[in-house]
Amino acid sequence: MKRIFVDMDGVLCEFRHASPSALVKKGYFANLRPQQNVVEAVKILVMLRDVYILSAYIPGTSALAEKMEWADRYIPEIKESQRVFIPVGTNKSVFVNAKEDDVLADDYWPNLYKWEGKAVKILNGINSYNKRWICVSADDPPEIIAEVIMSMSQ
Repeated sequence: MKRIFVDMDGVLCEFRHASPSALVKKGYFANLRPQQNVVEAVKILVMLRDVYILSAYIPGTSALAEKMEWADRYIPEIKESQRVFIPVGTNKSVFVNAKEDDVLADDYWPNLYKWEGKAVKILNGINSYNKRWICVSADDPPEIIAEVIMSMSQ
């Protein structure tokens, strides 16, 4: 079955520029606001495909536990077994052994560039359109976001 991987920071939840000391402060990741339209789009996709969260965390901090807590609160439809958290700097594509039919929805171009499957760039107000990837705005209606991601998974 074709898999869809969705990033957290800047995609499912807001991205906030922060100092390194703020990023390791307890509560930072647990308190990020959801990007509600993307969350709702993913809830649509969960009914149609295997959807995974694929997000990086800072080892040695509370980030991993907080990201899991965030997912429990805002998108419990994605089971714990389908939440993949990798250390910052790890190649997402290699870590999950991405196949050419796998789709990654991410806002960070280095992750998209390295991805071995199909990619959708999520525009979130702090990044910009890039002709290299199909782009969709986090402010678009959930049905549109889901349709764009799903179209890459056909």
